[in-house]
Amino acid sequence: KKFVTTFAGHRGAVTGLTFRHGTGQLFSCSEDRTVKIWSVDDMAYVDTLFGHQSELNGIDAHRRERCATVSSDRTLRAWKIAEDSQLVFRPSMNDDKRKDYAMECVASVAHDHWITGARDGAVSLWSASKKKPLSTFSNVHGYDEPIGVPKNWEEEDGEIVLADRMATQEALNLSVEDKNHGGCGYFASSVVSAAVGKGTNLCATGAGDGTIRLWKATPGEKDTALEPKHSLPQRGFVNGLAIASSGKFLLAGVGQEPRLGRWGRDAGAKNGVVMHRLDHVVDEDDSDEDDEESDDSMDEEEDE
Repeated sequence: KKFVTTFAGHRGAVTGLTFRHGTGQLFSCSEDRTVKIWSVDDMAYVDTLFGHQSELNGIDAHRRERCATVSSDRTLRAWKIAEDSQLVFRPSMNDDKRKDYAMECVASVAHDHWITGARDGAVSLWSASKKKPLSTFSNVHGYDEPIGVPKNWEEEDGEIVLADRMATQEALNLSVEDKNHGGCGYFASSVVSAAVGKGTNLCATGAGDGTIRLWKATPGEKDTALEPKHSLPQRGFVNGLAIASSGKFLLAGVGQEPRLGRWGRDAGAKNGVVMHRLDHVVDEDDSDEDDEESDDSMDEEEDE
C-alpha cells in the first residue's frame, strides 16, 4: 500500500465523491459551489462545473457521462457532461408540512431518475422529464408528524408509515416526547445519506432519528413511483449507506455527529460501520409479486 497522488483544486471542503460506473471518471463536489471532473486513468484534472448558488452537499453518478448534485440552495442539478449543459430541479414550495427545503443527499436510481433527502426529513423521487418531483414524502425522517404523502395516496397510508417509524424509534428507547431527540435536536430529521442497490429498485435513506428507511422505486408506476417499505433500527447519524447488488444486506456508516458539522450529538450512538441483513425484505417483495401473479392468473382463468 502506498500513497498515489492528490487531486488539488477545490477551494472549500470536499463534501462528496463518486465514480461513473465502470470507468475511471471521478466527480467531486465541494463547499466552494463547484463540481470537478477528474480522470483517474490519466491522473489528471478534466473540468469544473458551475451553477449552484450555495455549498454542495451530495453527488452521485450512473453509467452515462452525467452526474447529479444537491445543494443548500434547494436545487437538484443533473449535469450532462458531453452536452455541456445542466438540468435544474426545485421542490414544490407549497407543502405546509415542510420547513427546510435544503437538500442533503442524492442517489441515482437510473441515469435519469434520482432519489434525494432534505434537511427537514423529506424524501423525493425525481425524473429528468419533470421539473417537480414525481413523489415526495415529508416528515418521513425525524420526530414530526403527520407524515405528508403524495397526492394520490390516502392519509391512512401516511399513518401506517408513521406507526412503523415510531415503533422502530421506541425499540431504541427514542421518544417523541424527548424534545432534544436523543441529543440530535432539529438535525435528527436531516436526511444525510441515500443509496440505491446497483441493478435493483431497492433504495435506503438515513438520518439521525433512529431509523434507516427502505424504499421501492419504480418510476414507471404513476401511483407507486416511490413506495416506503420497512424501517430498520439504527441509533446515531447514518452518514453513509451502501446496498449490496444482491439486495441481501446494506452497510451503514454511523456516527455520533452528522458528517458535515457538529450540529448535534447522540451520545448513545457508537461510531462505526453496521451491516443490516435484508433477506426478509427481498423475500417479502418476491412473495408479494408472486401473489400478484397468482391473482392475475386466477382472473384470466375466470375470464375464460
